[in-house]
Amino acid sequence: MDRHPQATRVADDAEVVVANVSPDDFAKLAAMVRDDGGTVSGDDTGLVENSCFTATYRYDESNRLLTLEPIRLMPGLKPHRLRRTVEQMIAPPLEPQVLDSGETIYKPTPHSCATYNWAIGFFTNTTKHGLTYSGSSTDHGDLDVKVSKIPAGATPADHQDGFWINKGTKDSTLGCFGSISYQLDDGLTTLTVTYGVNTLSTTSATAALAGQNAGDYTATCTLNTEFYFAAAYIYPYVTLTSS
Repeated sequence: MDRHPQATRVADDAEVVVANVSPDDFAKLAAMVRDDGGTVSGDDTGLVENSCFTATYRYDESNRLLTLEPIRLMPGLKPHRLRRTVEQMIAPPLEPQVLDSGETIYKPTPHSCATYNWAIGFFTNTTKHGLTYSGSSTDHGDLDVKVSKIPAGATPADHQDGFWINKGTKDSTLGCFGSISYQLDDGLTTLTVTYGVNTLSTTSATAALAGQNAGDYTATCTLNTEFYFAAAYIYPYVTLTSS
């Protein structure tokens, strides 16, 4: 399947037309809307509604065309952005990137209604100590700690969808910013990752150690980014080693 399905350009008050939508894509879209708390009423024609928009739709399977006619759009959600959101929902996931060093960079691209900024964290822990989630501070966004305990020897391959995820609020102008901390099981050292994203024009990520034994370890952070259809993603890759 083409990663970037073709679509017509639309004016702000026009219908949204997405091309190259297979029957499997159409079924996937309906399932994703329902999984995100919305409703889809009808088969090839009907009404789709969630917290972001309400629209009538018609699907032309022979020509692989999906047409949405917006009835309601949340503030800031223009038809062209709705089109890009639909394109992203049916696009295949990004393939992992293998660097010259042999390191594999995973770039998951989750979707949620009108969420345009994502921070997704990864860890490599080469020390003999495990890490336990110990707190966070979220200025903007909605943090989900997927992995609360990171064992010694952990790598990004262990959790390819991310160890933690912060997704931006529905007001996309705020982005998502915050910090997340893990305590080493030496009981004396804390690793804190501080991050931020508000479109790819504003991105940052750092890792810092604190505590009595902080000097026994080194924490580095490499920031990877991706803009995929309607959303900006950052991927802080943190490596913890013994000094």
